[in-house]
Amino acid sequence: MAKNPARNPPPEPAGRPAQTPVRAPAQTSAQAAGEARERAHRQAHEQARGQAHERTYGRAQERTYGRARGEAHERGRGQDPSLHSLWRPLRYLQAAMDADIARVYAEGRIEGLKTTYVMELLRLADRGPMTITELAESVGRTHSALSQKVAAMRRAGWVETVAGDDARSKKVTLTDRARGVVDRLAAEWRATEAALEDLEAELPYPLSRVVTDIERALEHRSFHERIAEKLAQDPAWC
Repeated sequence: MAKNPARNPPPEPAGRPAQTPVRAPAQTSAQAAGEARERAHRQAHEQARGQAHERTYGRAQERTYGRARGEAHERGRGQDPSLHSLWRPLRYLQAAMDADIARVYAEGRIEGLKTTYVMELLRLADRGPMTITELAESVGRTHSALSQKVAAMRRAGWVETVAGDDARSKKVTLTDRARGVVDRLAAEWRATEAALEDLEAELPYPLSRVVTDIERALEHRSFHERIAEKLAQDPAWC
């Protein structure tokens, strides 16, 4: 930002008296000019932020809420609360971005691979065979959820189970098919993260910062507490 003239007044001409009645009005005018520039800067920032928000989320919201309003109007009721969801556009946005990643796989002739399998495949490639429990802890999933996922990955031909450290345990490992593409999957992951960094640089409020701010807010008051408070005010729940 340019220096504020009020904080950096120009030097007085040679021979000018040190005390002059004209100096105070000149400083006031400079302050007003500086404040005007700051207001203009804030307005430009807010306008750019609004335009970026509209470009990023406007179309998704239009599809979501426009369709919901149309359906409610056709029925003449509009009493279904699920027609309104503040964060549904975010889910649609993530699904659209996942579809673009899947398109990268298709263009790279990596067939039959779901984007949701990649983290587990990369983890197994890096750490070697792991039990369901070890793999679940590694990727932050529950044992039950990861067990179902591994079963689907095994049916798709990406992983297989082998004998563990003892006769009662089994470990999950990559198949030859997975080993043949894992280096390319690592390259895709790096490219995707780099593209996300570029995308966030274009936004006035990056999504990663939003997530951090939400986590901090929920540390002070959990989402459960917030929902319970609203339910206590709804006669249909009480």
